[in-house]
Amino acid sequence: MPNQNGISSDWRSFRVSVDYVESLTGYDFFSNVPASIQAVIESTVDSQRVTELEMELDKYALAEIEAERKYNPRKK
Repeated sequence: MPNQNGISSDWRSFRVSVDYVESLTGYDFFSNVPASIQAVIESTVDSQRVTELEMELDKYALAEIEAERKYNPRKK
């Protein structure tokens, strides 16, 4: 997710492949995995459906984070 305010809170829209993250960072996350397996793992984007309950839990967690920031603004 971009590190900026005002973006969509639906984290599902930010799912990318490991290959993409590696291209941005220069890291090779699965270097100890055989190349044939690594190619499959790293090229896949997770598209598993997320249940509404899980989304509600995310909203609750975001509300807790915001409440903590208001209570203790110096804490990051």
